[in-house]
Amino acid sequence: MAKPPAVWNAIGGLRREIESAEVVGGMSADTAWRAFLRFARLRYDVAEVPDADGLLFQYGTHAVAGARTFVLNFTGQFELTDSDGGHDHYLHVRCDLEYEAAPALERLGTYSAWFFHDSGEDLTNWCESLRGSPVWSEVDRLPVGLTVSADRV
Repeated sequence: MAKPPAVWNAIGGLRREIESAEVVGGMSADTAWRAFLRFARLRYDVAEVPDADGLLFQYGTHAVAGARTFVLNFTGQFELTDSDGGHDHYLHVRCDLEYEAAPALERLGTYSAWFFHDSGEDLTNWCESLRGSPVWSEVDRLPVGLTVSADRV
């Protein structure tokens, strides 16, 4: 069995999924979410510690570059350890969709939900539970910005 790719390749994996989805159907929250889910099913070479490979779905209104902006975020989180196997840092691979703040979006408040591949929870069930979120009916228009990035946390 081949060894999974290094976590440093995860940003390329997410970018490929997002870019291929954007070319095919334009970019909407639903298109970005489906691309993120394809990325989420890819496995990377992570540390053998609990919760080393996680997914985060979150949203809320924030000040971005001085303007109030509603951000819908999908993140892959990978734990990296030091040479002794202790926690060193996390790598966050993110897809941020930005929307002009609007009363309906601001009323949603903030929300976050985690999934960890080693939790025994089913990824499909987690994803389907998030489809019931009220955010989907409020972000049916095109985002004003989309960013794919990686951060060391």
